[in-house]
Amino acid sequence: MPLHQVKTVFRKEIRELLRDRRTVFVMVILPLILYPLLMIGVSQVTVLQMKKIEARTYRMRLVGKDGKELIRRFTLDPQFQIDYVEEDSFPSDSSLLGNYDIALVVEDGFDEQVSSGLSGKIRIVFDRADEISEAAERRVEEIIDSLEDALLSERLRKRSLPEGFAKPIAVERANVAPSGKMGAYLFGGILVFILIIMVINGAYYPSIDLIAGEKERGTLETVLVSPVSRESVILGKYLAVFSISVATAVLNLGSIGLTFSYMAGSLSGVENINFSISGRNILLILLMLLPLSGLFSAIFLAISSFAQSYKEGQHYLTPVFIVGELPAFAALVPGLKSSVASSLVPVMNIALVFKGMLLGEENWLHLAIAFLSSLLYAAVMIKLSVSLLQKEEVLVGTGKPFAFLLRTRRLPDILDSTLLVIFSLLLLIFVGAPLQAKDIFNGLLITELILVLLPVLLAIRIFKIDARHRLMLNPPTFRDAALTLIVALGAWAAASGWQALQSHFLPMPDMYVDQMEKLISASRARPLLYLVAMLGILPGICEEYLFRGYMLSGYRQRLSNTGAILLVAVAFGAFHLDPYRFVGATALGAVLGFIAVRGNSLYLPMLAHIANNSLGVIAANIGLFDGDIPWYLAVVGLPVVFFGLRLIGSRREKGCMPPDAQESGSILSQQEDSER
Repeated sequence: MPLHQVKTVFRKEIRELLRDRRTVFVMVILPLILYPLLMIGVSQVTVLQMKKIEARTYRMRLVGKDGKELIRRFTLDPQFQIDYVEEDSFPSDSSLLGNYDIALVVEDGFDEQVSSGLSGKIRIVFDRADEISEAAERRVEEIIDSLEDALLSERLRKRSLPEGFAKPIAVERANVAPSGKMGAYLFGGILVFILIIMVINGAYYPSIDLIAGEKERGTLETVLVSPVSRESVILGKYLAVFSISVATAVLNLGSIGLTFSYMAGSLSGVENINFSISGRNILLILLMLLPLSGLFSAIFLAISSFAQSYKEGQHYLTPVFIVGELPAFAALVPGLKSSVASSLVPVMNIALVFKGMLLGEENWLHLAIAFLSSLLYAAVMIKLSVSLLQKEEVLVGTGKPFAFLLRTRRLPDILDSTLLVIFSLLLLIFVGAPLQAKDIFNGLLITELILVLLPVLLAIRIFKIDARHRLMLNPPTFRDAALTLIVALGAWAAASGWQALQSHFLPMPDMYVDQMEKLISASRARPLLYLVAMLGILPGICEEYLFRGYMLSGYRQRLSNTGAILLVAVAFGAFHLDPYRFVGATALGAVLGFIAVRGNSLYLPMLAHIANNSLGVIAANIGLFDGDIPWYLAVVGLPVVFFGLRLIGSRREKGCMPPDAQESGSILSQQEDSER
């Protein structure tokens, strides 16, 4: 691919984007002028309004005959305008409050109880959703506390007791947090959240304009017929979107960082607060933002290519924008810190690593995992986007978005496979997980049959895929089936040993362990055959249709067998939504993938999956590992897996071997030619 062509397209797109007022406004004016003014202005207006509320006169309804000293104190306070009611004849507290800011009920016998050395009862009625009522409640609490202190001192004086008698422990609090850490604690999460949102936003508008906007203006065809390769055009446009996203991040980092420094300076008189970002952290933040910008630039550019106009592009990208920003809220969750598991979650990994970095609690292992995983996600999405945008019907458009997905064909593609897995994953998160939380077994039944298997069957029907050939629904040999069971036994042993090793450097939280123990206890109340059917056979069939069947078949059209197997394995591990089982599930997915390809039969990974799950169910049911799981099982199981995989399919004739990615592509071309 000629790099000078990519450079030419890149320079052209950058010039056109900078001429667009919308891009300049979002990239320059918002971060440099509008956001600082909004933050500082809103904070100052809020402070002034709170002071105004706290200084105003509150309307109080005071009910009761007793509490003379208390009533006297409220009467002398100029902030209260009191309406006295002797009897509490109101049917409810809400009717008692009425249109007043606050109501105070002094129970009968209050004075007698207090004078006898007992506790007098008072009921405060207010509206916490009303700022004025809440401020009145705080002022009432102050007056009651002052009276309580006076009464307590009087009781101690009458009994000749020291002041410390009523407070045996005197507590002194010392905040050792440096001023910089206090500033990061107050402003760091907000800065991280806004920064990630602006990175995503920086790729939003340019990606719509570069393809959907050019379609609407009728200029895209001119670029496509120029003596520049299609791949150069796509990469040039991608680099332009990526550059704008990174530039937006840099400008926002400087603008919002200076704004928070100013706001921290205004609070320094109240508390020891300072906010600044070191040069090293600035470089690390910018480095970590590169794969994040690359990821969303690829996603937005690919999705916007389906639109025929700028407005239509906004309709397509807005839901993606919202979903993409949700993991960034992790930076605002109190107490949530980075971990090995969170470092693998897109967007969330960057948010938590940034947050820890600003607090001076950076973890270099988490930072490295977050960077490498984000880089991997970005590379995969760039590859998918380039592959998608090279399709004529997508880049030029037919007026029917996503219509190319519905055309008749015999092979699932890499894009179809990815979209289907994402669709099933969303169903699992929003439908399957809540159902399983209510009833684990019925929820699992619905999840596997309707949310996992049914989308695959519908896709096969819609795309008219030759399921028997493409999903490798071939009967296996008895020898391969026996070897598969041996490999499954070794994989189960290795996974059990790995879980024991993992617990030493990534221990499971107590809450997680309690949930697993409750699940095991509930499972033991069921018949063993029922558990094997629900937890072994059902997932083994349904999940293999989705991953080693449909997804692996699609990925093998564009990738090597090994690359396809590993990517599908990662998706399989993430599909379980369990960070503590991610590594084990991914490794199992890789083993199942190699079994499927070497044995040229989907029934073999089904058999291995069922055997692996069933062994776990039986071991848990009979209490085989109620104590510590032996770590050396991993050492014992791995050689069994390795040599077993080498033997599977070794006696098949060469002509029966499954086609690799290159051969599959040629088959696809031959089929399309014959259809024409």
